[in-house]
Amino acid sequence: MSEWNDLAFLSLVREYGADLVFLGLVSAEGLIRDNLKTKSLIRLTERTRPIFAQIFGANPYSMAKAAKIVEEEGFDGLDINAGCPASKVLRVGSGAALMEDLKNARAVVKSVRKAVKIPVTIKMRLGPTGTEHLKLAAIAEDEGVDAVILHPRTVRQGYSGRADWGKIVELKSMLSILVFASGDIKSGASFMEVLRLTGCDGVLIGRGALGNPWVFRECHDALTGKDPSRVDLQEREGAILRYLDYLEEFYREKGLKFARRHLSLFVKGLPRSSEFRAKLQEAAWSQLKDLVRNYFENLRRVK
Repeated sequence: MSEWNDLAFLSLVREYGADLVFLGLVSAEGLIRDNLKTKSLIRLTERTRPIFAQIFGANPYSMAKAAKIVEEEGFDGLDINAGCPASKVLRVGSGAALMEDLKNARAVVKSVRKAVKIPVTIKMRLGPTGTEHLKLAAIAEDEGVDAVILHPRTVRQGYSGRADWGKIVELKSMLSILVFASGDIKSGASFMEVLRLTGCDGVLIGRGALGNPWVFRECHDALTGKDPSRVDLQEREGAILRYLDYLEEFYREKGLKFARRHLSLFVKGLPRSSEFRAKLQEAAWSQLKDLVRNYFENLRRVK
């Protein structure tokens, strides 16, 4: 989700009811070496609070130092990523690869927890033999981590198949700290189902929010027994235009890469969306709002 969790999108999902957001994944090594590109990723705004940063790495000293930087930048909390399946993360022994060296994983968790006073969580997947996540979760609890987040798929699965929510039940039964579920939550109905089936303390929504920021409102409605609010063309257009305003605020013209990713999904399933996406890939930053307004105006005329 690193390439999707820009500050503009996080601002939008907070408006729609996300209680907590996570910034995109950042390399601890890049952060402590004062890499300008990496440093530029560690940004926050009051609009996105509460917000956690996510860091990855396999060196306990580097992870502790990076954690301290995150705390000094004013983040509300920090996530140790032990679940990313990306090859560039795995090949340096971090992300989900941490589960394959539990001795080093303990050293990483211990060093980070000692380095900061802000809340610390750890995000993980299922290990290759099906037990590593349990061992790592026990280590995390033992070292004072505040919560464990489990996406119950293996690295090999990627995002294919179904998340095994039964693994969250097992994890919840063995820990006294908070356990959060992740994976396959795309609606208020699936949100309520995972809560009912697992007894988890909370839910993280990642890919299910792409092009669908109102999923958080839907989850809140489901909790209170309300029917999900209908998302009409006017609301969809307004959300896109606000997102572009936030991109302008945080990134200016550099926000074009984020706009092309997110706007393509905002219109997914709508009439003539393929035509819109084609124009989007050719449009300049200054043309985006007119492109959006013209597209939705044409849709309303057809209706």
